[in-house]
Amino acid sequence: MPRVQLIRGLARTIEKADLSADDRQTMPQVSSTVGRHSGVELIPILMWLHVPVLTAVGLSQAIQLPIAILATIGNVIYGTPDYVLGGLLALGLIVGSWLGAKLAHHLPMATLKRSIALVLVAVGAMIIVKISQTLAL
Repeated sequence: MPRVQLIRGLARTIEKADLSADDRQTMPQVSSTVGRHSGVELIPILMWLHVPVLTAVGLSQAIQLPIAILATIGNVIYGTPDYVLGGLLALGLIVGSWLGAKLAHHLPMATLKRSIALVLVAVGAMIIVKISQTLAL
């Protein structure tokens, strides 16, 4: 029950946040820069909330679809999307999700948890390198 209260409290805090127009424009840029759209931060949060590993991985994959659809709509409306690249990325996402689900169901849970931890450490290191390169400029 405390986990549900925590999630509801976070949702209320986000709803009450008073964001200026600049904040609303900056937040998506920052989110995409650090890879937030990929669900990378969702897995450790769900695991911290004691959600089973397979469920956490599945949710992080499932959340990518509505985000990708909305991002595509935004790019069509406000930009000039590269349909060939988008198609290749979509194909890669579909195949990778399917193969990843098969692999996740065959790996022992301890191996799956260690693999997720290694990927998250690698992503964190990449973010630190990217930020340090940006600050060095």
